[in-house]
Amino acid sequence: MILKYYESFHSSHFPPMDLGLPVATLPLSGWVWCVAVLPDGRFVTGGGDKRVKVWNKSTGGGWSVEATLAHDRAVVCVAVLPNGRLVTGGYDTTVRVWKESAVDGWCVEATLPFVSIVLCVAVFPDGRFATGSNDGTLKIWNESALHVWSVEETLPGHPDMVRGVAVLPSVGGELRFVSGGWDNRVKVWKKSSEGGWNVEATETLPSVGGVFCVAVLPDGRFVTGSYDDTVIVWKENSPGSGMWSVQATLRGHRSGVFCVAVLPDRRIVTGSEDNTVKVWKESRGGGSGLWSVEATLPGHKSGVWCVAVFPDGRFATGSDDKTVKIWGKKQ
Repeated sequence: MILKYYESFHSSHFPPMDLGLPVATLPLSGWVWCVAVLPDGRFVTGGGDKRVKVWNKSTGGGWSVEATLAHDRAVVCVAVLPNGRLVTGGYDTTVRVWKESAVDGWCVEATLPFVSIVLCVAVFPDGRFATGSNDGTLKIWNESALHVWSVEETLPGHPDMVRGVAVLPSVGGELRFVSGGWDNRVKVWKKSSEGGWNVEATETLPSVGGVFCVAVLPDGRFVTGSYDDTVIVWKENSPGSGMWSVQATLRGHRSGVFCVAVLPDRRIVTGSEDNTVKVWKESRGGGSGLWSVEATLPGHKSGVWCVAVFPDGRFATGSDDKTVKIWGKKQ
């Protein structure tokens, strides 16, 4: 009954999109390596031009840059904190927290030094965030009551760079997240009752190819994309068991899978070094593990590095071709 209600709700609130051609193509001055969507529908990009750009709808219905924020080197990752602040990281070995005010617009609230390139970031519901970096470590960041950020814990996550991190739904109130590394492994981390983080599970990909990206499905499964051209759906054997297995391996890309995201109706979107974006749909209702390509979107002229989803089901992709494309129904 719950599943039928869920499917009915999403079929009525998120009708099929017009897939094929992007509804907007926005030029930038450098490679686009990361994108995130703000709660109010604006979105943020970062990339090779060392800039973080906040995009908003203009009066004419198109998109324009309303703010440009600077890093010292290329920006690789961006995420949105629960209160609408931004967290970014990149090649300048810093994490930066940005805050918007009605008076000053966007400004740096904190610059957190690193010793390695920051490659990925994911935000917990309570506002803490996790970063993965080029030296193979993961860091959990927490903000004090005085609004000072510090490293809560450093985890020796992988023997090679950590390319993807995503927060899993809590089980019994316990926080968990998943990381993917260039060591061809994914790790599930669980916060212990003593307060520290422990590895709950370590899984190795069935074929050789470092993990490039991770995303989480609403039912707790997670999805990885890797350099062996595959997309893998992972399922926990039973809720809270800490034992994971491959439920499905999705093949269709002709080169490495750089990014993955989940649409509100549970379809999966992937971007690849083969210049394409693919939308994957699961048949027979949620959880079947039977996935097929619903659409292949060939609009980019170079590798697709990032994807982020709007609340209404549209999504944005960024590429080495120095463009962001918006896909879905035109607003």
